[in-house]
Amino acid sequence: MAFDPEMEEPEVLQFEDEEGSMIEMIVIQRFEVEAQTYVQVLDRSSEEGDIYVFRQTNEDGETSFEQIEDEDEWVRVVDALGETEDV
Repeated sequence: MAFDPEMEEPEVLQFEDEEGSMIEMIVIQRFEVEAQTYVQVLDRSSEEGDIYVFRQTNEDGETSFEQIEDEDEWVRVVDALGETEDV
């Protein structure tokens, strides 16, 4: 699912930062790499248009999002993004 700027209501996710404040992120797209789902988001409050990618996991019916810390995994994700769009 890719972000469509003409949609009336974009999908918005909320994340808690280090200080405990809530940050809203607009979902640009969800995509899969090697059977793992990732979500690319735009920080709604960022003046610079900061974009992030998180690993999406689903356990016991609950969805969570994790930072990608493994360098090899990050390279595979960036390669996959390059195939779907120019990042």
